[in-house]
Amino acid sequence: MNPPTDCGADAGKIWSRPFAVLALCNLLVFINLHMILPTLPSYVKHTFRADDWVAGSITSVFAFTAIISRLFAAKVVQKQRNYSIVVWGLAVTILSGAGYLWTDGIVWVLLFRAFSGIGFGITSTLFATMATDVLPYKRMGEGMGIFGLSISIAMSVGPLIGLRLLNEWGMEPLMTASMAAPLLALGLLPLVRPLRTAGGAPLAAAENKDSGQAFALLSVPMLLNLLLAVVHGGIISFLALYGVQAGIAHVSLFFLIFTLAIVSARAFVGRWDDRFGNAGILTAGAVSVIACVLFLSSAASLWSILAGSICYGIGYGSIRSCLQTWMVKAVPVSKRGLANGMYFNSLDFGVASGAMLLGLVASFTGYAAMYRYSSLLMIAFLACLLVQAARKKRFIHKRMDAGGDA
Repeated sequence: MNPPTDCGADAGKIWSRPFAVLALCNLLVFINLHMILPTLPSYVKHTFRADDWVAGSITSVFAFTAIISRLFAAKVVQKQRNYSIVVWGLAVTILSGAGYLWTDGIVWVLLFRAFSGIGFGITSTLFATMATDVLPYKRMGEGMGIFGLSISIAMSVGPLIGLRLLNEWGMEPLMTASMAAPLLALGLLPLVRPLRTAGGAPLAAAENKDSGQAFALLSVPMLLNLLLAVVHGGIISFLALYGVQAGIAHVSLFFLIFTLAIVSARAFVGRWDDRFGNAGILTAGAVSVIACVLFLSSAASLWSILAGSICYGIGYGSIRSCLQTWMVKAVPVSKRGLANGMYFNSLDFGVASGAMLLGLVASFTGYAAMYRYSSLLMIAFLACLLVQAARKKRFIHKRMDAGGDA
């Protein structure tokens, strides 16, 4: 599959057939992920009498192979600008799901989970990169905000479908349904015709930059993404336990409200990013996340939890949308695969490390104090933004001074 090319008169439009198909394919891939993510560890514990460490390793193995495969996929796209590898990613995902159906031991489950990570790492990186190639550069923020809604929707409906299937019908119907999602995505791929890349991207200025230079351009947004992901890992990992400890029922509503708030934020933030830049949005988003963890740390009722979920959904959705757009626009077209790979890898690594690090903090301080301490990470986020703004201001002054001397 060749990279999409310019759409001519439609170059300024976000919605096109390739973009719609890619968003749908991305939705299906993430539904597959979120159907299995909360169900497989539970299945392993009950079926194979595994302990918590083994059940947790199911997720760790998946995350590790996804991170490695993204680097490989980004390298292939960077060198060849050919997306045929996405077919292999979907095929590996489908075959891994089939493997769960006949496996009879924990070692095989871990092996197939590792292959699932490879398939997901490839597909999640390439679908996002392909989407950036059919979006107009000047509307990249708005377009990626819309594209990101597919992930938010999958986060909401995937676990509901997976848990319902596992609890009422068992593992075989669950895995069969999960395989149907990437299989449908594979069938939709022929609809993504090779259109020319949407116009407006400044290619000549940066096409000759090597990966080291690209990494330097991406280092700041990647660090910001990592800080947010560490906080996210602490929130999603311990909120249910915190609710039990605090005697607050129906804490799971946090995730429903959180998802709705993300969808609402992503619907508007991208357009503001394109028009006014991301500095104000990222700052407001960080403040909103800080408000969330402070609500959680002092929660005495479900209403405090839900107020935190609204703040968190708005802040988290706004920041993630802006950071992905920032990373994609910071590099030349040939490095967009690398940018998306680093975006998702910093997210996965941050969530995994956040669960471990903040879990360690909670073991000494308790959950309420742990949430208060996690606000320090978002204060560091704001400090990084200030440093970046100062660096950008100095760079602009240097260019102006150089132009004046000339």
